[in-house]
Amino acid sequence: MSVMKLSNIFMNMLGLSAIALAVACNEEERVVELRTIKAVIELPTTKTALDGPNANGVYKTVWASGDAIAVCSSDGKTSEFKLKSGENTNKGEFEGAAELGSLIAVYPYSIVKGKSGSTISVSLPEVQEYVSGNIPAGAYPMVASSDNSSFSFKNLCSVLKFRMFGDLTIKSITLTPNDSNIRVSGDAFIDINSKELVVYKDANPSVSLNCPDGVKLTSEPTDFLIVVPAQKYVGGFTITISTNEGIVVKTIKSDMTLNRSTLYPSEVFECKVGDGKDNIVFDDANFKTYIIKNFDTDGDGEISHEEAMAITKIDVDTDNIESLSGIEYMTNLTELNCEGPFVWSGYEPEEGEGKLKTLDVSKNTKLTKLYCGFNQLSSLDLTKNVQLERLRCAGNYLTSLDVSKNTELTRITAYNNRLSSIDVSNNTKLAIIDLSNNQIKSIDVSKNESLTTFNCDDNLLTELYPYNNSKLTTIYCSNNKLSSINVSKNAKLTDLAIYDNNVSEINISNNLELIHLYCDNNKISELDLSKNSKLKEVSVNDNNLTSLTVSSCPEIVFLGADNNQIKDLDISDLVALKYLNCIGNPLATLYVFEGQVDAITEMKIPSSTSIVVKGSEEPGDWADKEFWHKSLGMRFTATWCGYCPTMATSFKTAMANYPDKIELVNLHASSSNLAFSGTSLLASIFNITGYPTGIVDYRTRIGNSDIDYTAKLIVNAAKETENSYPTKTGISFRSSASNGMLNLDIKLYIKEKGDYKVTAILLEDNIIGEQNGAGNDYVHDRIARLAITGITGDEFSTTADFKTVNKHYSAALPSSLDKGNLYILVYVLKQYGSQTVIRTADYGDYYVDNAASAAVGTVQELILWGGNEDITDGGEITLN
Repeated sequence: MSVMKLSNIFMNMLGLSAIALAVACNEEERVVELRTIKAVIELPTTKTALDGPNANGVYKTVWASGDAIAVCSSDGKTSEFKLKSGENTNKGEFEGAAELGSLIAVYPYSIVKGKSGSTISVSLPEVQEYVSGNIPAGAYPMVASSDNSSFSFKNLCSVLKFRMFGDLTIKSITLTPNDSNIRVSGDAFIDINSKELVVYKDANPSVSLNCPDGVKLTSEPTDFLIVVPAQKYVGGFTITISTNEGIVVKTIKSDMTLNRSTLYPSEVFECKVGDGKDNIVFDDANFKTYIIKNFDTDGDGEISHEEAMAITKIDVDTDNIESLSGIEYMTNLTELNCEGPFVWSGYEPEEGEGKLKTLDVSKNTKLTKLYCGFNQLSSLDLTKNVQLERLRCAGNYLTSLDVSKNTELTRITAYNNRLSSIDVSNNTKLAIIDLSNNQIKSIDVSKNESLTTFNCDDNLLTELYPYNNSKLTTIYCSNNKLSSINVSKNAKLTDLAIYDNNVSEINISNNLELIHLYCDNNKISELDLSKNSKLKEVSVNDNNLTSLTVSSCPEIVFLGADNNQIKDLDISDLVALKYLNCIGNPLATLYVFEGQVDAITEMKIPSSTSIVVKGSEEPGDWADKEFWHKSLGMRFTATWCGYCPTMATSFKTAMANYPDKIELVNLHASSSNLAFSGTSLLASIFNITGYPTGIVDYRTRIGNSDIDYTAKLIVNAAKETENSYPTKTGISFRSSASNGMLNLDIKLYIKEKGDYKVTAILLEDNIIGEQNGAGNDYVHDRIARLAITGITGDEFSTTADFKTVNKHYSAALPSSLDKGNLYILVYVLKQYGSQTVIRTADYGDYYVDNAASAAVGTVQELILWGGNEDITDGGEITLN
């Protein structure tokens, strides 16, 4: 084969200039009329066709039959102007309809897609049609602008001319930049201001010159001209010549800058295909182009046997490759990726179609990874590939697949084929099997003890026995003909999908790790989920269930139970639930916790279903007992406040003197180093004008004074609440923090019907820092950091005595907080109603009925038998 270095055969032969166009029109603006444009081609010039060169090395340019120009007005409208006269001359008249005023003209009309602002979108042809001795028709773009009758066109591209002789017939010539980031055809735009052509980064990486009837070479040179964008070609480019006897490839690997309006001819060379003794012969031009680009180490434009043996990995798309002939010489190949085009759908690629119909890897005995999916393969022989570890042949036409010799396999992905059976008994190292969407009636996986993922969706299975597969985490066998499945030995199972089968019962009591369960459209009448506390998604639509208990699965986010026979459903323990589907059931009652319905993103239930707050039906044993009462102390403070430490000590003294009867929250002003967003609103409610100030139970204002005296005022205020307002609410709650999120579930016990509010605040202890009047090492405790509810409380009402109310909240935890020193404070506000109002000033219609706090991550149980016990008269005693 003839070998040439293009770096030595290109030379600049010609400078190309512009064309002047004369435009005939009147002066009235924005009027559309039939117009004639006189297009005058001046020398030296190149445009639609070449004639020359003359004695000065200049090509004369003439208009060609069928030429058309796009004329764009200022408002973006584009009109076609066609050559009326002047064919084969440098003067032509074009006729069309356009508005008056400033216009932009682009040649040829066929590439223009539209005008937007200061750019014109164009599409450079990916395939140019060969014209004997001339530029391909309609392939050489120009632009001009004018607001008068004179247009000066500017050429935008370069021209390459390849001159060759020989005995072959040329079918096509393809130019591909060696830098994969460079594009040469497809979508581009013309900058009207700079008159420059810019090719988009997602345009096409090659441009071809097509010779539809073939061009027979002779002993005299034949010219082939191809138009390319004027730009720098980093790393040069590759020319792939398709002939009647095979592929000829020429490559230049040095940088080349092609200027606009310039023609670059090559030296004359003989075009011939090598004899194959020293270099590999490839059947497919595109495959050879890929191989040359990536593995031509000596830069001669060919692949020798030595270079072929050095190749260990091939990664090529087969959307334009029909044959991988030549890989038989790449005997050290360990990884071959020759998949067709596909798109991702969920966790795996969906079907596309490459052009490979056959694939012979019998000589590639060192292969460990083979990815040949999404082609048109009807057979695949892997008997010689005994080292193969991973196989993906999905999306083909395979009717059989023999992997009996491939004992090193760890993954088989063969979905979307036509397999009726497969034997994997020799593949004991398999961890992943994906055979979905085939025609398999049975499969034995008893020898595959390393198996972690098994997908056999959309087949014809009548039975499946994963007894020996203790490592399985995922089983997908939906849309088969299964009547039963036993997963009792699969303790690590996290995902189970068996929808669209004939299963009548399923026992998952041993599957404690289960997260996703899908068993829609079966015949299941009972389902025990009591052991599956980690479930997040449960879908049991279209079965025969008469009941469904989910109380042991608090993490469920999605619950689908459409079209069953469920009469009652209790979801009050599903604190994470966001999606509930339960239509098509005789569902009489849905039990929820207070506020749960509002927290659910999507809920579909029968319109006749009654929604009942769980716990509101019958009072518990708390109804006839007293609640333990705690008052709420609020201290309005700031780090810059020099008197504030005194009141802080007063509150600590009061809490020591009246133990376990007062909860405290410290509210820092917005100007404090420990500012809290809710302080301003609370301060406005209690008319706080100076710091420090204390408030007890939303009723009593506490000023700053002597420590012991102030402490006494605080205790007296707390006792006054207990004596004047018997406690009507009990509080219990649990909280957790993980992955930066705080979850809080509150249960309130209401003895007396009425209007209430509940407030929850995140507190932080042991913050060591500056405090005016106490130094830089002051320990700040019970500091308000985050309002979990509304800071003035979330309203709720009960219409009867002895009811419970459930609330669920979640909030993002600020990363700056010390997770080990966080507490939840919950307090309940009760409306005064008909009770006597005792307070320092008018602070609204509510007072604090009860309060409780506990560390984040713990449970605060309901405390009974609280409050001050009355003292009865025991009678007079006599002393002797």
